[in-house]
Amino acid sequence: MRVSSKDFASTVISTAIGVAVLLALSACGKKEEAPPPAPAPVVEAPKPPPMEPMPARKPGLWETAYSEEGSDGVAPVMKICIDAETDKHLGITGNDLSGDKCTKTAVSRMEDEDGKPYWAMIAECDMGSGGKTEINGKFIGDYTSNYTFTARSQTTGAALEHMNRVVNITVKSRRIGACPSSMKGGDVIMPGDVKMNLFDMSVVPPEGQ
Repeated sequence: MRVSSKDFASTVISTAIGVAVLLALSACGKKEEAPPPAPAPVVEAPKPPPMEPMPARKPGLWETAYSEEGSDGVAPVMKICIDAETDKHLGITGNDLSGDKCTKTAVSRMEDEDGKPYWAMIAECDMGSGGKTEINGKFIGDYTSNYTFTARSQTTGAALEHMNRVVNITVKSRRIGACPSSMKGGDVIMPGDVKMNLFDMSVVPPEGQ
């Protein structure tokens, strides 16, 4: 069969139009690809609060009560005559002269959720045959005259097995006035009116001796 040039041209045009329509429909059916997500902004890790030394306790007569979680009865209260030299060597719990044995100590001034300040402390203390003690706790109060210290204390490597333990402690300490004339720095009055001196019981000599 002979096809005229006019019919051939018409067929080519119709085919081209059909292909164009199919391509257009195909393009309409495609979803636009979402642009790639923007790179996440670089957020610097918060810097730890700067370490800050604890203030000194005011000289005078202090009452200190030490208790352990789970212990029965009322925490015993001891009275300590604190002067500058005694304060320098007092341990973290404020009832002995073990402060010089805690060589790895970090203290920072912090604020709780309500904006109230406190002192956060992490310490490692080498107590010799008494083992190594790690303490993690906080001081609430002005520290110079009245504070409460709560902490988790873990001791390992002690010669006496029962000393190797983990315990939660609470220490409440406050200045109640000047030391009486009968007491000097380091003097302690225990429950039952038992009297002793912390320097006499320690290898730490008072200044000048």
